[in-house]
Amino acid sequence: MGPDARARHMRNWLDWILDNEDRILGIVQSESGKSSGDTKIETMVAVEVINYYSKNAAEFLADRSVKPHNIAGATKRLKVFHRPYQLVGQIFPWNYPLGMPMMDVPPR
Repeated sequence: MGPDARARHMRNWLDWILDNEDRILGIVQSESGKSSGDTKIETMVAVEVINYYSKNAAEFLADRSVKPHNIAGATKRLKVFHRPYQLVGQIFPWNYPLGMPMMDVPPR
């Protein structure tokens, strides 16, 4: 899947988050004991991060050439290819259950 398809999936995910915002934030509030003002931060973080990565996905995931860092590699042509992980397991703190994963999930 290319950057455009990934960006489209992230925007669809964001639409789902916003459509279910009250229910998600209600769960976050009941499980963590946070105030409603603190739980709103969770959605704001999700919106900003997903918008940022969906707008810049093509640039961030583009293959790029890299200059060799020493003389021994001067004759080599180096390229960096970004490929998504097939499966990622992550552990996050309980105090920002939606906001913290947003820092790691969309860019992966």
